[in-house]
Amino acid sequence: MMSMGTVFLMGILGLVVDVGWGYYRKQVLQAAVDSAVLAGTVDASAIGSVTCNTGGIVCQSATACTSATTAGTNFYSACKYGVRNGVSNANLSIAAGTTSPINGVTVNYWVTATASEPVKPTFLQALGVRTGTVSASATGASISSGGGGGCIYVLDPSAGQAFNMNGSHIVTGCGIFVNSNNTSNAVFGNGSSLSVGSASLNMVTGAGLFCNGCGSMPTPNRGASQPDPLADLPAPAFSGCDHSNYLYNGSTGTTLNPGVYCGGISINGSGNITFNSGNYILNGGGLKINGAQAVTGSHVFFYNTSSGYTSGPLLLNGSGSQTFTPPTSGTYQGILFYQDHNVCSSTSHTVNGGSNLVYTGSIYLHCGLAGGNYVPQKILYNGVQNPTYYQGLVVDTIQFNGASNLYKDPTGGNTGLGLANAPMLIR
Repeated sequence: MMSMGTVFLMGILGLVVDVGWGYYRKQVLQAAVDSAVLAGTVDASAIGSVTCNTGGIVCQSATACTSATTAGTNFYSACKYGVRNGVSNANLSIAAGTTSPINGVTVNYWVTATASEPVKPTFLQALGVRTGTVSASATGASISSGGGGGCIYVLDPSAGQAFNMNGSHIVTGCGIFVNSNNTSNAVFGNGSSLSVGSASLNMVTGAGLFCNGCGSMPTPNRGASQPDPLADLPAPAFSGCDHSNYLYNGSTGTTLNPGVYCGGISINGSGNITFNSGNYILNGGGLKINGAQAVTGSHVFFYNTSSGYTSGPLLLNGSGSQTFTPPTSGTYQGILFYQDHNVCSSTSHTVNGGSNLVYTGSIYLHCGLAGGNYVPQKILYNGVQNPTYYQGLVVDTIQFNGASNLYKDPTGGNTGLGLANAPMLIR
């Protein structure tokens, strides 16, 4: 009876000690593979669009980390983080690629880590269990955000003429999304034409398309509305005023610095105007550029709001040259102009230009208020033709006058549309 009791006791101890130890080691391995795949997708997420075995991004079948002896690749990074979290190089393998590992999930890049190690029981050996194995695996991926492959998003859900072309033509290499279900939500005037290349014109089911003597038009795709691709973009915090009612009306030129501009910024006259890199908070007044000056702003971001001041529009006008580029990193990467969702002025925003207006980045004009407080943000977009620059328009309604060229951002980093999300676990 004592022998039988001892065997029984060993079995109980084995369930508690050996199985508990095995479970603990499995949790350690899981933490290791999770950290490995997240580390392996960081570089891919930063790049956005991945080419295998280029720029330190590795695509491979399952390969043991004992082969990762040279730094400089994401394979090495994945192995390093896995080892730091409790698994040996010999027991960890990494696979990676660009073809989705899960049906129905579109990814830019994925990394799978697998770890296993033997465990030797103690008390369970009395029951004949001599050895065991614990294992864990994880898959992480860089997944594009809700950009949908477009560069024009018209968000108003019910406006008539939400997308309006008046005697103009647009050449785009990217998709156009129109969310209004109005029977005349898209109106094309006499002589207007639209070319989207390999992309598409997308409209919600039941929406109307009115064409009055217009030229060539793509057949629209019909389906569900497209979500706001920049919905998660936070508003910047600010306080105080660095400048009040800033007005330039000279001829010798000037330089502006980032800060809070209460009453907005108005540029007139002539001369060279330089916006130094950084964030410009327009607390009332908006941004108005007129005149014959040459205006440049590299890595600049404008946030248009109104707290204690009268709101103003975005107005890019004048006969002088204007060249703007948005931030290339950080929260507002690819965003040039962002309208506060809670400041919904009835004043239209206007972008006038031809070859003299050159900007990269997205203009984001969306009213987030509901009910009777909702005022759709409209932009007049008149003849901006710069085929070598990438622009995005995320607006409530839009009217085009004159020829314009917009092209798909290949990485998402130039416009903030379709940027890869932070690495995430998908399995």
